[in-house]
Amino acid sequence: MHKITLTLILGLFYLSTLAMDRFDIKKPPLARQADSLFQMHKYAEALKKYELSFKSGNNFCDDYYTAARCAALLNNKITAFNYLKISIKNGFVDEKYANHDYYLANLHTQKLWAELKPLFNSLKLKIEKELVGIKNIPCYRLIPFC
Repeated sequence: MHKITLTLILGLFYLSTLAMDRFDIKKPPLARQADSLFQMHKYAEALKKYELSFKSGNNFCDDYYTAARCAALLNNKITAFNYLKISIKNGFVDEKYANHDYYLANLHTQKLWAELKPLFNSLKLKIEKELVGIKNIPCYRLIPFC
């Protein structure tokens, strides 16, 4: 069981690194500004910056997740749920983190929260299907410095 988990983690790390190298992924400037505003607790301003970054083509799951946090803190629950759903569809897989995220506390008791679980499960199944062949690859081929 531990070997499968380790292989899955290494596989995900490898795929994300490969994607970053291949597509030269860089965080958009508007999203970086939004991150700074979020850290300064300026949630309304941060949300506006995130929304501008989305309109300019940013689709990073972490940015949608943080935009959802901003919306939740501003008590804009519908927007928060919409951004959470987009975040999951774009690759945010950490359901446990979301379930315990205090920035989203006012959403945890809402009926719409239950709608997120099937999205998380669907994404996890998709990832598992894509990585199913990885257990047949020797470990030394996954770790380049071995």
